[in-house]
Amino acid sequence: MAISLYYQGPKSYKHQSNIFHLPHKRSIDRWLEGMQFNTGFECDIFNILSKRVEKMSTRERVCVLLVDEVSLKEGLSYNEKEDTIDGLEDFGYMGRTKRLANQGLVFMVRGLTTNWKQPLAYFFARDSTPDTYLEKLIEDCITKLYSIGLVVKACIGDQGVGNRGAFRNLGITVEKPYKNMCEQNVYFMYDPPHLLKSIRNNLKQHNFDIEGKIVKWDYIVQYFDIETKRGNTGLRASHKLTQKHITLPPFSKMSVPIAAQTLSRSVATGINTYVACNEMPPEAAFTADFCYKMDELFDSVNSRNIVNPEICTKPMKSAVSAATTHIDFWREKIKWLKSWKIDSSHIQCVQGWILTLNALIMLWDELRLHWGFEFLLVSRCNQDCLENLFSVLRQKGGSNDNPQCNQFRNCLKAAVVDRFLRPIGRNCRHLSDDDNDKEFVHYLLECTKSTSRPHPDRSLLTSHQVPIATPAPRSLSEDNVLVYICGYLCHKISAKHVCITCQNAMVDNEQILCDPRLLLCHFRAAEVEGKDFGLLQVATPAFIELISQFDYIFKTQFHILHHSNKLAESIKRQIQIQTFHQQQLLQLCPTTLQEIMALFVRMRLHHAIKHFNKALRTTKRKNRKYMKLSHL
Repeated sequence: MAISLYYQGPKSYKHQSNIFHLPHKRSIDRWLEGMQFNTGFECDIFNILSKRVEKMSTRERVCVLLVDEVSLKEGLSYNEKEDTIDGLEDFGYMGRTKRLANQGLVFMVRGLTTNWKQPLAYFFARDSTPDTYLEKLIEDCITKLYSIGLVVKACIGDQGVGNRGAFRNLGITVEKPYKNMCEQNVYFMYDPPHLLKSIRNNLKQHNFDIEGKIVKWDYIVQYFDIETKRGNTGLRASHKLTQKHITLPPFSKMSVPIAAQTLSRSVATGINTYVACNEMPPEAAFTADFCYKMDELFDSVNSRNIVNPEICTKPMKSAVSAATTHIDFWREKIKWLKSWKIDSSHIQCVQGWILTLNALIMLWDELRLHWGFEFLLVSRCNQDCLENLFSVLRQKGGSNDNPQCNQFRNCLKAAVVDRFLRPIGRNCRHLSDDDNDKEFVHYLLECTKSTSRPHPDRSLLTSHQVPIATPAPRSLSEDNVLVYICGYLCHKISAKHVCITCQNAMVDNEQILCDPRLLLCHFRAAEVEGKDFGLLQVATPAFIELISQFDYIFKTQFHILHHSNKLAESIKRQIQIQTFHQQQLLQLCPTTLQEIMALFVRMRLHHAIKHFNKALRTTKRKNRKYMKLSHL
């Protein structure tokens, strides 16, 4: 109950805490930290999901797998808990690379008979996931879902280059849109809303020749111009059609409602009316017929309710069943799509529609004959729930339209936990009556008790030892900065370890302003009578030389190992090996030396990543809030 309230918002949880005895926010955070949520198909997610699958009926276990990518902001961050740098290309158990990630690949599963859904895994990619990687990830995900009792009958993605390549590698064709996996036929199809947008976008650029009839975007523009001449107060046949539907400003091409309202029945009837009134040429009727057929086609793959087709004004919007004509309609539309002739040979969406319709026909036959399905809501065979998830993730953290990798992971983890706390089944059972939340919290507590959990090395490259060499000469100003940092290290370590031997080896309390490398310490120090450096600590020359070697090794090792797991540990290991002689001369306690190395490496990691992210933000752009307000 507390975790469920916690995800309703911090203000809500704080208010409820004043009324009920709820755990502190930090207690819940510790519970959730015990749950591993790294890239890849984590065992925690599938273990918890398997507990819920055990309570499902046979038909409730039939599901579809959704795969999609979301744009992310380039940037690095140091994850101290995992000792890795987030923000690089990461394919989980398949390895990491040194390239910056700007795409998040998400896997999600949803039921076909009941409206349950669950995010499963995520990966980070540069530009797009390679088709060879995506092919392997899809196969592994379906295998893991089958091992916990779920039956994946379809895999759905958009028509991006990576998805097309993965489908091709899996042997998927228009005539054979399925592959046998885990003793089941898995049908592969493209997301119908994406296909509708692609048809609209291509119609804007090319004329379509369909059975000798030319379909033109110009007729839709002409229809809109006639409508708008009547002014804002005039009566219009298609009141939803606006200038945005015609010009398609930035981000409008991504909107499904805009595409559906453009290629709609209302536009078709409006154009036919103007043709009959001699206000548009007779050839525009071909474009009207095209809009009407596309409207029917999209309705047939977007059914959300069980409606009697005999009393429904749009029969194709009803669920697929033995009483409907969806199968004959789809076969007819496949023949219609094959008759299209388009100027460009690079248009893939037509073949995507044919493959999707063939897959739906075969999927329905198998569900009806072998699984006893009486109807199928085809809207559950699209990516809407995954797109909604991306929308939720962007809203977390103050409407973060373009999150970085670490922000994306944290928000997705919250969404995964929230989905686990929701009941599955036909009846709307109250959370307190459902045992799933108890099992989930119990699992989190067990995870928290496990203090040392293995983290497999996912690096693509192995560690390299840099030969011991003399650091490159520094300028006087750089020496001043290094000496100041050494004093800071001495101050932090002295607060933890009161050892006379270590104090004498690190700090020179008798230092006076006779070395030009001490100028920064002098100017930074508060004025104290009789002291050139105030309350600041000044390091000994031997300690400064040791930290100088630390810094050189860090720079060389960071460029080699920054994509690796256990990054700080690897760098500290190299420092330990390469500065062994200097450490022996300084005669520091082993505990003190380890503290110095840990503090220095952690400080340098955060510093290096901070300046790297600043370098990424070299291009200027308008304020996003100003851009939003300017379009109101």
